[in-house]
Amino acid sequence: MPLACKRKQGNKEYVEWSCTATILGELSSPEYFYKDGERLFDIRPNTQCDRLEVDAQGQIQFAVIDDLENNKEYYIKAKKYVICAGAVLTPGILYKSGLKGKLPALTHTTDHEDDPLPFPFNDPDPQVYFPLSEKYPWHTQVHRDAFGYGEVLSNIDQRLVVDLRWFGYMKPDYDNCVTFSNKTKDQFGMPQPIFNFILDEEAEERCKRMITDMIDVARKIGGFLPGAEPKYLAPGSALHICGTYRAGSTSADSVVNKNGKAWGVDDLVLGGCGVIPTQNACNPTLTAACFALAAADKIIVELHVDQ
Repeated sequence: MPLACKRKQGNKEYVEWSCTATILGELSSPEYFYKDGERLFDIRPNTQCDRLEVDAQGQIQFAVIDDLENNKEYYIKAKKYVICAGAVLTPGILYKSGLKGKLPALTHTTDHEDDPLPFPFNDPDPQVYFPLSEKYPWHTQVHRDAFGYGEVLSNIDQRLVVDLRWFGYMKPDYDNCVTFSNKTKDQFGMPQPIFNFILDEEAEERCKRMITDMIDVARKIGGFLPGAEPKYLAPGSALHICGTYRAGSTSADSVVNKNGKAWGVDDLVLGGCGVIPTQNACNPTLTAACFALAAADKIIVELHVDQ
């Protein structure tokens, strides 16, 4: 099957997929950007071609460019203008440039004008959450999801869709752990991890209450998309596995101390969500960052680094 990729020279086991860098090849190197002090080549991210300014004689005066990151507009004047924005956006640029009269085939785009937008154009996506409480011991999120498993079909207006995601805590359990195989290895030659995980009765009951609460909230907002009915995600879907090398006060029940230093090894410090020793019902990234800052401060002191 034809694929936009090739095997790496010197390492045939590695497949490099096509992207801007592979298409440009050596032209993406800075040495090709300039000639005789003049910049010949430039790639500008977060930039949109809004329209072309065309005079009465049909000559393009300049391209109007939007800097989306800084919310500014500027012009580019060139000897030739090439627009390759796809089968829909390219004629959209031509239409906005007032070229309908010079390109009669573009007039069919006005046969069905856009429906009025029910939302402000710049209305941001919802990003709402409710923190854990004693009555509702779970973390809730109502938002437009940025993850792959929250994708919406192309024939559905995404502005009408929100994702509801409820997740709770799991108390530390000695038997819930990760072990490693001495025989089986992964593709990088590392020992295969084996996840040992079960829900106890208390956790199962909490999960039932949690999904019931989520359904109650969802019904007040609207219906469910086909295929997106309430469900439990597979263990590990939250992406934040915690406590696999937990911090503590003794080596009897922990791997590192509060500064991330491994017990019994003087020059080894561990970081990441694995050091978090307690249950949590929130995204643990900031907690892991706090452990990392404490570890970094301790390392600086021990290395006698002034700055």
